[in-house]
Amino acid sequence: MRVTSESCTEHCVTTQYVAFPLSPETVANWPESNVRFIFNSSGGGNRVQFSIPKAYFTAANQEAARVVGKRTHPSVVASGAETSEKVAQQPEAMIDYWYQKANESDRNAFADWAFANRDGSGTLPTTQSQPLQMMGYWYQQATPTSRKAILTWLLNQS
Repeated sequence: MRVTSESCTEHCVTTQYVAFPLSPETVANWPESNVRFIFNSSGGGNRVQFSIPKAYFTAANQEAARVVGKRTHPSVVASGAETSEKVAQQPEAMIDYWYQKANESDRNAFADWAFANRDGSGTLPTTQSQPLQMMGYWYQQATPTSRKAILTWLLNQS
């Protein structure tokens, strides 16, 4: 999710960020009380196994739903609504993708522009930066609810 960071004082610490690919539907239907993960090194020499309580993911989904204003009970969602929700989430995913590819100045420029044009009506300044252009494009394609989620997400990136 983010670039690996490292800091050294008396001891060196490397921080790696990971994402858990669990949809709300998967968590709701998970048969066990814990979700088990295994990290393997590319060479296969190191293996780390850990588990996280299913309740953690349920609580995270409920908090996200509260913040973004989405439904918290995916089993109640009709199949047509699922499709429209996935389409509505596409701008969020694409902005995240291009944000990771952008340099720091493009990230800052996008954030400044997005907050100044909360309603998505503003025209992004002409730029040669593909990540900046694409983030602007997807922000303008987003629904008002998605734009709110994107702005909240941007606040948490600092």
